[in-house]
Amino acid sequence: MKAIVVGHDLGGLNLALAMDLFPYKISVGVFLSAFMPDTIHQPLYLLDKDQAMSIELQRWMINNNPPKAVLEIKGAEHMPMFFKTKQLCDVLMREKEFEIEGLKKRTDTEKREKRNQRS
Repeated sequence: MKAIVVGHDLGGLNLALAMDLFPYKISVGVFLSAFMPDTIHQPLYLLDKDQAMSIELQRWMINNNPPKAVLEIKGAEHMPMFFKTKQLCDVLMREKEFEIEGLKKRTDTEKREKRNQRS
């Protein structure tokens, strides 16, 4: 089973590296108010900009390296795990449910294909 990994703040740099090195082990990467480097610039390029984690920098990272989805938790500020704990948990659990459903569908499809091959 693949993992859902979460990086916060500077942990986004490690998360991006892990996703590049082990894509077969990770189903979803969550950049939680985290630095989201691209493959064009050096990882510390984001820090060299001295913008810390401003909204403008977050939008730039999203536009520069578009993810599959961007979810915003209103009022969460920089630390959603402290300010909007339930909402963050709901989002992460929803992602887990999508992953499990996807695995179930794949498993069911594989079982059908094997049955058809035997027939």
